[in-house]
Amino acid sequence: MTIGNGSVEGVKMGPVADAQQEKTILGYIEIGKQEGAELLFGGTKLSGDGYDRGYFIQPTIFGRVTAGMRIAQEEIFGPVLSIIEVDDFDEAIEVANHIDYGLSASICTRDLGLAQRFAQLIEAGMVKVNQPTTGVALNAPFGGVKRSSTDTFREQGGIAMDFFTRLKTVSVRYGG
Repeated sequence: MTIGNGSVEGVKMGPVADAQQEKTILGYIEIGKQEGAELLFGGTKLSGDGYDRGYFIQPTIFGRVTAGMRIAQEEIFGPVLSIIEVDDFDEAIEVANHIDYGLSASICTRDLGLAQRFAQLIEAGMVKVNQPTTGVALNAPFGGVKRSSTDTFREQGGIAMDFFTRLKTVSVRYGG
């Protein structure tokens, strides 16, 4: 994966938003190590070679993650991936639904029946098939369930108008 200035052709990942987000993400990486997850890749702030003009964090992958670890239970909003091994589809659904957040979920499969079952069973506000969990079309409602996005509304798309609309019912009887 190419990391750098997001406006340059071929770059797939740019910096995180600000110093506070960078600090939070690096803190989660340390938490993952302390909880016993195995750091498989990354886990550091990038510097030098133009990286000093932004908040760049190397994509990070943890293995041997259990569902109870904070890096599995909380929304990090950074380039951190936690791998939780399960035995089968049903256990994967059970583990995923046990998490307090439900912003986005994805399954990679050629089995459309399994994809439909996943979409039906998974507790997430956005479900994708054979796509990454990040990004959504601007006209599609965006938001999660449970503790993600307060589980009360959807951003983007036509449904977002409901959030900014105050309805009033008026009943008029005209004549006799």
